[in-house]
Amino acid sequence: MDNHASNTHTVIEVNGRDRPGLLHDVTAAMSDQGMQIASAHITTYGVRAIDVFYVKDVFGLKVENERKLAGLRAALEMALVPPEADVKAAAG
Repeated sequence: MDNHASNTHTVIEVNGRDRPGLLHDVTAAMSDQGMQIASAHITTYGVRAIDVFYVKDVFGLKVENERKLAGLRAALEMALVPPEADVKAAAG
């Protein structure tokens, strides 16, 4: 997460193993945290996905509150976990 790369948006780079539904899970996590996605740049390199998002909060501002950034980071980390890993973790 970077608030210096853009004058008007918080820039979030998500880097993980590509899988069906990854982009949906990542954008849903951002939306659930109240983010407005202004721009998304989606790239895949083989099995890796590197996605960059320009986002603002519900008030149309950069996300600068440390607690909000921490919550957003945690939600995105959960979104990167493959669904089958969630089932294994719950079972075991």
